[in-house]
Amino acid sequence: MKKESSGAEFIGGVFTGSIALATQAAVDSFSLKGYEAIQGDLLLGQSAADEPDPVTDLRGLSTLQEIQGNLSLLENPSLKSVMGLHRLQVISGTLTIQDNERLESLADLFRLNYVRELRLIQNPNLRHFEGLQAVTPAIAKLHIEAMEHFTSLDQLGRFRQMGEITITANPNLTQLSFNFLQEKIGSIQISDNPGFGGLWWLRFYWLYRD
Repeated sequence: MKKESSGAEFIGGVFTGSIALATQAAVDSFSLKGYEAIQGDLLLGQSAADEPDPVTDLRGLSTLQEIQGNLSLLENPSLKSVMGLHRLQVISGTLTIQDNERLESLADLFRLNYVRELRLIQNPNLRHFEGLQAVTPAIAKLHIEAMEHFTSLDQLGRFRQMGEITITANPNLTQLSFNFLQEKIGSIQISDNPGFGGLWWLRFYWLYRD
């Protein structure tokens, strides 16, 4: 996707290096460059608790198609959606979405077709996997922790293979059928999910391990 230059700020192409954007002003300033790829990590958030300009809007990042590293959305107290990431197709490293207390939707990640690792941790208003349903050949690790509204993983995208799965401290998770897997899993760790029984999961592990 090519974006026409609309001002002196526009550069386009690839940003080389890792960058952390902790305020909305920082996101907006970076967005003016019109980068299509980042050769490094992108961190959105993790600002101070009393930050007067928290990240609230990612729409300026709509030119971004690839991150050749990790994408982390951490501790964004005012971010409600990932609207603006709808052209993102590849994350070569880990996608971490953690401690975003008002985040309600990942729907704009619908074009994401490759991510190496996925970590969803303690996002109290995130209720479903919409946006993470693209077909992906394989994923090395899936970590789901303290997602209080998740009751099953049935809506997660289709993966042929998954190396390691960790499911921990999800108070309302009662169904874990792994219908999203088409072939095999490497290993599974399940702990502190009150809706599960231990022996049943031992049998399940050996059934799907190879």
